[in-house]
Amino acid sequence: MLEEVEGVILDQKIDKDTHLLKWLRTARKHHVKVSYALEHKEEWKDHFEYVQYIRYHTTKFRDALMMWDSDVCSWEKTTSAIPIPEMQYDME
Repeated sequence: MLEEVEGVILDQKIDKDTHLLKWLRTARKHHVKVSYALEHKEEWKDHFEYVQYIRYHTTKFRDALMMWDSDVCSWEKTTSAIPIPEMQYDME
């Protein structure tokens, strides 16, 4: 699956889509951590910490793939101000 992501990312222009590379690197980093933990289970002393580690990085991997496929980076924060007319009082 990660190879398909790389294939799509390499066909796009890097200068406009650097956010896609960021999410791809993040997904790859968490995927490697989960793979390493699964292959080296004997290094973990506590089973609970082992499972929590895998769950955490699996969730981060999924989130990175979801953000890679979204257009969140194109959202811009905008503000608008509506002028309020000043009230004039007669002080007689």
